[in-house]
Amino acid sequence: MKNSKKVAMLALLGALTAGGAFTAFAANQGYGQWCDGSADRAKGSVWTNEEGQTVSSWWFAVSPDGKQCLANTWHWIKNQDGSIQCYYFDKDGWMVINGSIGDDKVDGNGIYVDASGNVVKGNENDVYYTASETFLNREEASGATSASDTTPAAGTGTGTVTGGTNTVSENKTVKVDSKGADPDSASVDFGMSTVTGTTSKTVTNEWANFTMTLTGFVNVEAGDGNSNMDFVATNDEGEISVQYYPLDLYTAGNTSFDAFVTEYLKHSKPGAMESGATAVKLVGDKELGGYTFKQIDRTHKIPINKTINYSTYLRQVEGTNYVMELYTKNSADSFASILNGMAKVR
Repeated sequence: MKNSKKVAMLALLGALTAGGAFTAFAANQGYGQWCDGSADRAKGSVWTNEEGQTVSSWWFAVSPDGKQCLANTWHWIKNQDGSIQCYYFDKDGWMVINGSIGDDKVDGNGIYVDASGNVVKGNENDVYYTASETFLNREEASGATSASDTTPAAGTGTGTVTGGTNTVSENKTVKVDSKGADPDSASVDFGMSTVTGTTSKTVTNEWANFTMTLTGFVNVEAGDGNSNMDFVATNDEGEISVQYYPLDLYTAGNTSFDAFVTEYLKHSKPGAMESGATAVKLVGDKELGGYTFKQIDRTHKIPINKTINYSTYLRQVEGTNYVMELYTKNSADSFASILNGMAKVR
């Protein structure tokens, strides 16, 4: 359980299926624009990213200034021909082509396809962005030049990506990476908890400014700094764990906690290992240890007609661009005294 949890957190987004990630939500969520290339990548270029995926120079801006784009996520996009298709964008926002993301595949145009290579079509009930040809701010600095390109096919696949028109100033960078920093930097920006105690374990994280005493938990594993996992504690009743996610996990350039929560809900279960969520609900604000968390409850059905309940509590770590996810599996009620006993370090 301990090792598989850590691996699951690292591979989580790649394991989400395109068809299952968004079908529980309805309607268009906004406008965006297909863009090709940036100051650091030539238009029409293809390369291999750090994850070994083949990516193209195409990305999808979701803010009028072009500073926010879809990243580290699947998303349905309604193109100008009316088709709704699903695409995967890597952690830096580039569209993946000709490859696999977990068990799912995309073709040479970056479109989600089934095992036979047929395009999986979306519908109006899927959450999608509408590709616009007039989305980006076209007010250029004096003397700047701009280029307008109708979105062509990406990579070497057949067919075309029928997006909007790309208008990007040639002398400024509008593409940003998913952490708003040097994409070659792999340093972990958050602190890790220390674990003390024997029959009961206490975890303390100075960076996130909290401490918790895990009464009844002997199995407590602290993270090693190589993933987003702070700690995971398991016993016969269930599990408690803490992870950290950058605010712009789903949308590069995002600095809004509320926007993160909205995307988290769409992705259904960023903190859960098991598939098959049957109900997901934003409960509202929850006070724990002097902090106000957003509480999200979900139910999963597993074989033999059994269900497992999960509760997740989210808060932005003050002074940072990270979100703390406090996650409980199967026994939120019995863990209430532990959660309520969380305290600030300073």
